[in-house]
Amino acid sequence: MKIKIAEYSGFCYGVKRAVEIALESYEIETYTYGPIIHNGEFQKKLERNGVFIETDLEKIENKNLIIRSHGVKKSVYEEAKANNINTIDATCPYVKKIHKIVEEEYNKNRKIIIIGDENHPEVIGINGWCKDSANIIKKVNFILSNLKKSDRISVVCQTTFNLELYDTIKTRLMNKFDDIIFFDTICLATVNRQSSAEKLSKEVDLMIVVGGKNSSNTNKLFEICKKNTKTLFLQTEKDFYLSDLTNVNSIGIVGGASTPEWVINNIIKKINNEGEGF
Repeated sequence: MKIKIAEYSGFCYGVKRAVEIALESYEIETYTYGPIIHNGEFQKKLERNGVFIETDLEKIENKNLIIRSHGVKKSVYEEAKANNINTIDATCPYVKKIHKIVEEEYNKNRKIIIIGDENHPEVIGINGWCKDSANIIKKVNFILSNLKKSDRISVVCQTTFNLELYDTIKTRLMNKFDDIIFFDTICLATVNRQSSAEKLSKEVDLMIVVGGKNSSNTNKLFEICKKNTKTLFLQTEKDFYLSDLTNVNSIGIVGGASTPEWVINNIIKKINNEGEGF
């Protein structure tokens, strides 16, 4: 059984940095504003180290709060300060840059458009830097009934958005407004991961995408790969079955940006063990 891992796979820089910050030892009770990564084992490890999840800031007055890589609204920092909470900022630098762009453009009285998923924590956070006034687009057939052709528009994009879809939406927006500025904020790591996954999916009989079901970037990898070959979406090795190897001689594997290396390794071990029965 030939197994190949995509060139760009697993933790991106921002998530790796957030994980390292979360694993540090702290003298007082510490909480994370939402899960650092979507992995139950890792969360249990953090809890054993005294780090827990909490988004109700009134409950953690005088404690530590780690802002995860997705980032948060400006109001979260203000509320944390009001509750005398020590903020430990693990926001991805690329996301932090988007916050700055959005705040500056909004203060210039420009209308903000965010290309991304309105329910994703990164997008929710970005929108909070223009007082939740942004128009959010995630599909090609978008409708912007509250904006006029003459409006002054500034556009940013969720860092993990699909590059091909972004380019299509961008073209449509360019034709819709007279004064529009694009800040191309898709992370290079995302572009590389999507490109390497797509390339590998064209070379194998089976592609395995590893990550949390509620991970935006991992879902995008799944959508990209399944266009080219049979593709499985696995959260852990427990999701893999012997029948998945039927008529399979080559396997490609890619992990999402928040997928730990040990999860990928456990899946490879199970594949090798199952494959011995063929």
